Amino acid sequence: MGAPAKIWGAIYAWADNLFECTDMWLCALIPGGLPKETISLRAARARQQGRAWGCILCRWLSISTRSHHCENVLRGVAVTGFAAISAAIQIGALWFLVEYRVLPDVVRAIGRF
Repeated sequence: MGAPAKIWGAIYAWADNLFECTDMWLCALIPGGLPKETISLRAARARQQGRAWGCILCRWLSISTRSHHCENVLRGVAVTGFAAISAAIQIGALWFLVEYRVLPDVVRAIGRF
């Protein structure tokens, strides 16, 4: 493996760790969590308990990451921090569209195509 590949591999690993730590930090802001728990792990546990928010968030994560993200987290399968950040950005964008009542305009614009 060449030097550029090693450098990009190190940058990728650093960014993935940073995103996972950010995910854990955001989860720690919500009361009732466990140490080193990610938002997706908390959502997976909430889904197992039948809570609506856990079901919705796990479904969103599965669609946005094109995998069974919550199931993988519960089984201990390694998932990347990039998946969590990607989903968080998408949820933030959706919140913005709903909060500022832009979503109906976007839906109408998409319907024109």
